[in-house]
Amino acid sequence: MVRLRAAFDLAYYPLDVTAAYHEIDWRESGDFAVVYHEDVHGVTGGWTRAWHRHDGHTFDGRPVRDHFHPPPDAGDPTPHEHANHAYDVLRAVETSTLRRIERHPLHERQE
Repeated sequence: MVRLRAAFDLAYYPLDVTAAYHEIDWRESGDFAVVYHEDVHGVTGGWTRAWHRHDGHTFDGRPVRDHFHPPPDAGDPTPHEHANHAYDVLRAVETSTLRRIERHPLHERQE
């Protein structure tokens, strides 16, 4: 298994965000967990979402390997088809994360 934690430069975030990072776990089997998390001042538990591929979840009674845990608390999983190659999965996560940073809702509070 490969495990990586990558912190983001807070200069790109509103002042209320005190930490932001990806945690990535990747297994030789192709299973993975990619979590994006922000610690936000005054928000218990912060803001989290996650992309996963592994056994153990069902949706409408059917097993679902690829799924997404939505924000703000990486809640109940929903089916989400991920690319097969690790680089493509990470590129999709990066695109989604950069969109989040650019359109961060707390930016408006600072203006």
